[in-house]
Amino acid sequence: MGKPGCHLCDDADVIIDAIASEFPSVQVVRHNILDDARLFDEWHNDIPVVLIDGVQHSSWRIDSNKFRTALEAAIA
Repeated sequence: MGKPGCHLCDDADVIIDAIASEFPSVQVVRHNILDDARLFDEWHNDIPVVLIDGVQHSSWRIDSNKFRTALEAAIA
């Protein structure tokens, strides 16, 4: 979850794309919270938010090692 103009979201995108590229079966889906009032209400204080299989993994800053470990566990 994120929005345009969010520098933390831009930072997260770089990490997400790099790590996700190591896992061909992983599909990255981005949601712009400005396009959906429900998403905005739920997440606007926490973006960027990363969900893995619908469960919140992280918000604000993404730790690449923890993200990689979480993806490995999710696809195992």
